[in-house]
Amino acid sequence: MATSPLVENNLFDKSFINKAHNQHLSLQLSTTQLKLAWFDIPSKTYFAFQQLDLSTIADLEVFLKDLNTIDKPFQSTSLSLVNNLYTLVPKGLFQEDKESTYLHFNQGYIDSELNSELIESHNTVLVYALSNPYLSSLKHAFPGIKTNHFAKILVNALSLEKTDNDENLFIHIQDKRFDVCYIKSQKLHFFNSFEYKTTEDFIYFLLYVMEQLTLNRETCPIKLCGEFVETSSIYETIFKYIRNVELLKRPNHANYSIVLNSIPEQYHYSLFNQYLCE
Repeated sequence: MATSPLVENNLFDKSFINKAHNQHLSLQLSTTQLKLAWFDIPSKTYFAFQQLDLSTIADLEVFLKDLNTIDKPFQSTSLSLVNNLYTLVPKGLFQEDKESTYLHFNQGYIDSELNSELIESHNTVLVYALSNPYLSSLKHAFPGIKTNHFAKILVNALSLEKTDNDENLFIHIQDKRFDVCYIKSQKLHFFNSFEYKTTEDFIYFLLYVMEQLTLNRETCPIKLCGEFVETSSIYETIFKYIRNVELLKRPNHANYSIVLNSIPEQYHYSLFNQYLCE
């Protein structure tokens, strides 16, 4: 018999129960975690959040069985896939029958189904692998679910951020990985993801990227978002090496139920942007 999976967060505003026909469910899937955010469309309000640590498919099946007791069906559902198995290709150079060539050139051989999506805001095509052991279970649980790569959502969301600067370096931090996005003159100049084990790894990759982009550590604006706290060693180390740093909070185009107040405002940036930035 499957053991109960570990749900780290289970925040739910019960005043929104029995309204699923007016709601959207956003899911974000990596190889180690599943995150869910419930969005009430008429009131533009996020009212629930769950985070599940994944170790086996059986864990996920137990969780999905329990999830079926919640009011369904939703008006819409979407899934963003988190992995580093992607590459960006200018639209003018993209050929659909060359998807495997583009990805294999940057990632090596990948035995997986591939997909591609247009990032319209930057006229760029994102090619990625649909490689995740839990993906089929989620597609079975939510027939017709719209699937995107998280990088598309993140780039679209960051491109909509209003800033006072012509150039910005965005850092999106997740569990043992982070994404770097450089936008200048409203154009995407760089996007990549890095895995790290230590704070030293993190700062090495970040400073290396800044050096390659010839960005000045004293003046270039850095916007931070994602899963970190201001007392963490990563946050403190960033401030040690970089001067112009600012926290990027969750999107203000939505409202948030009071039950989500325990979540730091920089957390789950891409998930809370998913509904409007697919």
